[in-house]
Parts: sequence; structure tokens; C-alpha cells
Amino acid sequence: MTDDGGVLGNLPNSRPGKRSAKREAAAGRPAKTAARADVSQTMRSVNAYAADNFPNAANDPNANPLDSGYTGITLGALATKYDASISTIPGAPYVINPAGFTGSSTDFCLTAAVGRWVAAQHGPGGTPQVGTLFTPGTCTVS
Repeated sequence: MTDDGGVLGNLPNSRPGKRSAKREAAAGRPAKTAARADVSQTMRSVNAYAADNFPNAANDPNANPLDSGYTGITLGALATKYDASISTIPGAPYVINPAGFTGSSTDFCLTAAVGRWVAAQHGPGGTPQVGTLFTPGTCTVS
């Protein structure tokens, strides 16, 4: 019979007060998932904004009768017209069309940051990208 270390053999191989490598790797997963979920949830409001924002629309979200699509989109407009849970404070956790990115009637950049993770949605198609390094000019993360 071999000695398997008994009960102590089940403990992580780390010093007291220091997380094991397994725990450190898992610690970022909830924040990464939360960042992606924040962007996905807010996309419903962003798409509703674009659908309502056309010339002379009765429910124009930004009260500009001449613009259309994503033009003039703000966190305030999204929170007021579509989802009150959206924070209007840029970076807490959302930013829409950050400095360095030029939005248009057909294009936008939406980001959400949770911990060190940033999720970014560039335009209406696709799914949010998640990473730790955000590039505003191209609305990409890596």
C-alpha cells in the first residue's frame, strides 16, 4: 500500500496566504463573463434606439428629426428611453463611442469593463469580444 498523503494530500500546493495557480486562473472567469453579459444585455437597447431613430420618427430617442440609426446615441438616451438599469456614468461599466472612435448611423462601439476584463461590441453584427487590452480607434480587444 502506498502513502497518498492522507487528508493533507488534498490541500493545494501553495504557501499560506497565497492562492494556488488553479484558483488564480479561475478568479477572472466571472468578471470576463459579466463583461460579455453586460454588453449583450445593453445591445437590446442599442438596437431599439437604432430602430426608433429615423427622420421624423414619432418616438425619436434623441429628438433630432434629421438623423438616423446609431447617430447621436448616448448612455443617457439608452437609460431614459429603454433600460433604466444602464448607468449613465461613462466607464461604470459602459462606454459608448469612446474617444478615438467615430460612430455613424450604421456603426458604433459599446464597451463594458468588469475588473480587468473589457467586452467590446463593434457595430450591430457579431458577438462581443472580451479581452484585457482595448483599442478605441478600432473598437477591438485582445
